[in-house]
Amino acid sequence: MADDNLVAVASDMGIRKPNASQREDLIYKILDQQAINLSANAPEEQPRRRGRKPKNQAQNPPQNQAVNRIRASRRLRPKISPSAVAASRATPKARRRR
Repeated sequence: MADDNLVAVASDMGIRKPNASQREDLIYKILDQQAINLSANAPEEQPRRRGRKPKNQAQNPPQNQAVNRIRASRRLRPKISPSAVAASRATPKARRRR
């Protein structure tokens, strides 16, 4: 880019005292001003929150869905009376020979 063009760009960007004799400094001033303008226009980042998400926003990963299905099936099983459990423990089990 020609020196005249660099001076024109610098004056359009609002750089004070654009001097064409110091070409490299002028280029760096233009680049710095571009970075400042871009950062001023950028949206502010919201800080990330740590901790658990509320239950209504939390998504169940696939493994949790399988666990939930197993737990639900256990809730649906019929309850065995304590006397039936005691009777099943009282009878000896047949041993298998190997």
